[in-house]
Amino acid sequence: FDLYWGQVRLAGGTPKPVALRADTEHGLRLDLSALHHALFTAKALVVNSPHNPSGKVFTQSELEAIAQLVADENERRREANISPVYLISDEVYKYIVHDPSVSHVHLASLRAIQDVTLTVSSAGKTFSATGWQIGWIVGPRHLLKHAHRILP
Repeated sequence: FDLYWGQVRLAGGTPKPVALRADTEHGLRLDLSALHHALFTAKALVVNSPHNPSGKVFTQSELEAIAQLVADENERRREANISPVYLISDEVYKYIVHDPSVSHVHLASLRAIQDVTLTVSSAGKTFSATGWQIGWIVGPRHLLKHAHRILP
């Protein structure tokens, strides 16, 4: 989602995109090797599912693989006394899933990464009132206190 680029730069970061790859058998797929490489120097990972603009919904197993990569990286960082990778799960389209055989899975429901995950949602998307510009963040208190400093 192109809005992330400006938001990351505004926060003083450098975006490191990991592209979804087209797979003729399985549709869009995340390159886990590229994600693993990007996590080595990342401060945060933004996961957008259902994905805008493609509509890609990450499966339970794909999200578990992402969570495991983050948990492994955070274990390496703990041992080296380095700050963890934080996850920002953009789930504003969670109720807009076009394939009835697919269901949305909340990334923060995966135990291995609950303590480093913030979930972003939107009333505008949830209630089909995009002009509302009302959203919220859900996550552990130790992360939310920092969000409250920059968001009114």
